[in-house]
Amino acid sequence: MEYKPPAKIRRTSSLDTNTLVFVDQELSSYHRPQCKCTKIGRYLKKNCNTDCRSKLPQSCPLAHKWCHMSKLPPNRSEIYHQLSLVNIDSEKYRKYIEQIEIDLTRTFPDIEYFTTGQGVDSMRRVLKAFVKYHYQLGYVQGMNYIVCALLWHACEVDAFWLLVVIMDEYKLRENYLFRFPGLTKHCELTELLLSLYMPKLYSHFSNHCIMVQMFATDWYLTIFTSLVPIESSSWVFNSFFKDGWIFIYKFLMTIMERLEDQLLKKNDRIDMLSLIKPIELVNNDSKKFLVSLQKRRETLTWEKLIESSNKKTIDKRHIENFLQNYQMEIFVE
Repeated sequence: MEYKPPAKIRRTSSLDTNTLVFVDQELSSYHRPQCKCTKIGRYLKKNCNTDCRSKLPQSCPLAHKWCHMSKLPPNRSEIYHQLSLVNIDSEKYRKYIEQIEIDLTRTFPDIEYFTTGQGVDSMRRVLKAFVKYHYQLGYVQGMNYIVCALLWHACEVDAFWLLVVIMDEYKLRENYLFRFPGLTKHCELTELLLSLYMPKLYSHFSNHCIMVQMFATDWYLTIFTSLVPIESSSWVFNSFFKDGWIFIYKFLMTIMERLEDQLLKKNDRIDMLSLIKPIELVNNDSKKFLVSLQKRRETLTWEKLIESSNKKTIDKRHIENFLQNYQMEIFVE
């Protein structure tokens, strides 16, 4: 999957060498990935030589793998640095920046690096660069979780471009457009899959007027990075970069399968929604939610949960037929 930057970006003239070196040194002095990923897997051994890995040593091996899978532009550092130097003076841009500043320290409030540490400045720079790159889309709440999780593993340059790939190539940007048309599409497709693979639960939801959008909105806006702890986020990205939205559907259905028996026993809509989205999740306490998904005598981890979802079988023809016949309505503000 090769990402092609807009022509106007690709044609931008080169920065003065001294300026580029200065900005590069300034960025590298701030941020270092906080993960503990050190193992170089078979993918990198096959597709990447030592010289290639040494060019961007700040990203962990997994993030470097995602970059190879996405085939990022070779001049990505230069473009990112150019964006960091661009100044925009408009009311629209100021509103984006105001919202970014509000969301910075409350994304992962229990992780010091992203509240008072250097990660705050890195988040700010990546999100501001993305707003400049995708000015019409701008910043929408939810992007901050993805950026945080990417920075946990990657240097700023790679985190920025991986965000661009997720938005453009994997079409997450459709979720963030005015009135969230992409979100509606994914939720309707999920309801179709529930009706096919979990008909009892789907019927129970229908009888109590529960739609997927009532509980999956933030999960789909953040591709589950708001749910899965940042320490386990590599499992989310590994699966998403490999299988795209199919992984997201499988993961949600795996969660629903583990809650199905409890949900079918409830006949109050509030009780059902509280089981799927308990108050602990509002307080970023995903550990208790994970415990609620455990079966008897089971010690469940996020890694095991994601692995089990990857093993699920879904007939892709259902998804293909749905998408072929789906007409997404794009609204204008």
